Amino acid sequence: MRRKIGIHISLAVGILAVVGLTVACRDSVQSSDQETGPSNPATGDTTSADSLNPHIPDDYSDIANISNFGKWGTYNVHDPTIIKVGDYYYIYSTDVYYGGAGVPADDPRKDAKIPIRRSKDLVHWQPIGHVFSNMPQDVVDFMRKKQPSYDPVAIWAPFVIKVGDQFRLYYAAPANDNMHMAYLGLAVSSNPDGPWKNKGLVLPTYPDSDYNGIDPDVAVNRDNGKQWLIFGSWDNGIHAVELDPGTGFRKDPNDLGHIIASRPMPNGRAPLEGAEVQYNPKLNKYFLFVSYDELFEPYNVRVGRADQPQGPYYGFKGRQMSALTNNYPKITAQYKFNNHSGWQGVGHTGILKDGDNYYLACQGRLGKDPNLMDLHIRKIFWTDAGWPTLSPERYDDVPQPQQLNEDDITGKWEYIYLDKTFEMNQSEILTLKSDGSIKEYANGSWSLKGKALSIILNGNNQFKTQVSRGWDWENNRVCLVFTGLSDEGISEWGKKAHD
Repeated sequence: MRRKIGIHISLAVGILAVVGLTVACRDSVQSSDQETGPSNPATGDTTSADSLNPHIPDDYSDIANISNFGKWGTYNVHDPTIIKVGDYYYIYSTDVYYGGAGVPADDPRKDAKIPIRRSKDLVHWQPIGHVFSNMPQDVVDFMRKKQPSYDPVAIWAPFVIKVGDQFRLYYAAPANDNMHMAYLGLAVSSNPDGPWKNKGLVLPTYPDSDYNGIDPDVAVNRDNGKQWLIFGSWDNGIHAVELDPGTGFRKDPNDLGHIIASRPMPNGRAPLEGAEVQYNPKLNKYFLFVSYDELFEPYNVRVGRADQPQGPYYGFKGRQMSALTNNYPKITAQYKFNNHSGWQGVGHTGILKDGDNYYLACQGRLGKDPNLMDLHIRKIFWTDAGWPTLSPERYDDVPQPQQLNEDDITGKWEYIYLDKTFEMNQSEILTLKSDGSIKEYANGSWSLKGKALSIILNGNNQFKTQVSRGWDWENNRVCLVFTGLSDEGISEWGKKAHD
């Protein structure tokens, strides 16, 4: 049996603020960790681990007060969208912060709108401002027609895309008190740094609407240039409606679109949200990433694929995602490696294609205090069957080996099977022996071909993984990691244990 240990934690959240940050570069930060980094006879690479160490603690509670905002590089990041422009990567996100950050209720910093961060390495991030200094008046006027007491305190889940010379940022402002109402708007700029100009309402959600107009994304058909607004969440499903590429607004103002992803509704709730579509030209498929279940502990990411951005999308087992069924693959879930309290709420993705490489950005909530929200960026790998999997470790620019041999693989590995949703998926030890057997499983075996590691635990059900180097964030060192999917479409993660 694959062993798992479960936890259950609940939490509450606040709302974000402010500007500016300076982050020390790697080579300007000193550390007592002098362990040698990657070393491989095939590459001659002996980069020191200290030079690769991001020096970014996961627990930022000691700098949570707003006075320390300049140190919040990867902290208080929620629902990120990511884009590369020139030498910089940019992230825009929901405005939230840990524990209220000590901001008084009447402080204007309390309700800053859509923070902007940028980075040159995908690891160290610098906040450079906000899209809005306060809630656009259009939003306030729209809301107060139905909710006179509306308090303009939050903008959720932006999405950024470049169209021609214009940057377009879609965003959603919800009503207060769980009222079924939202303003899905558009802001534009000639520069990703801003300034941004609000252009108005793209899609309204009213109390009697049979959709939920939040969590926007735009998917572009690579053959004909048609654009589709992907939006929605929870019981009402994920929808797609065609946009006018020239304006960024709906092509037909009366068109409310069609459902492209849904779920069964036990107990009247079918949580899924945070959709994003990414095209892979080598596979000639559009991939829909969507987060299942409630935000905190059980949050997990599922994927479907289609021949066109407006669907239909199909999951790992060939089921149509618009049907009332749960879909796979499942590529994130709450998890815990040794020497760490683990991560939960690992979802709501932003996808980046950078050359031939793909990355997934999302939030991760710290196991020991899930009010702490850290930015997670992971490299995406693609299986032989054309499905995405993720590195089990967050991204750090660790040099990769040109080749691997059996001696690199033998030894102890921490292994996690992400099958649990409502419990913490905890690692177990697999000892891969030099004779191709696995110590902990009588019928277990392994084999290596190039960088492809195949593992059998119980005499059958072989799963194939891809091996790479990564930064072991739990132990501050370089290690080998593997990632793959089981026959059920569930992620299998491993990292070489520190002997």
